[in-house]
Amino acid sequence: MRIEGTIRHLDLEGGVWVLEGSDGTTWNPTNLPEGFRTEGLAVEAEARVQEDAMSIAMVGPLIEIVRIRRTP
Repeated sequence: MRIEGTIRHLDLEGGVWVLEGSDGTTWNPTNLPEGFRTEGLAVEAEARVQEDAMSIAMVGPLIEIVRIRRTP
């Protein structure tokens, strides 16, 4: 799937990085690259939903990022 949105840092369970989609969905990436861990960063990502995984953060569906790039 393709997601356009913004990287956010939530102060939850010690801190968690999420991808807030332009449609309002909050996604929980399991493999967000270190270089993209910037509050407010606009990105476009290709990702796969991880149906067989769980997170203690419980902020949204878990995704595995396949590709990610910064957008203006």
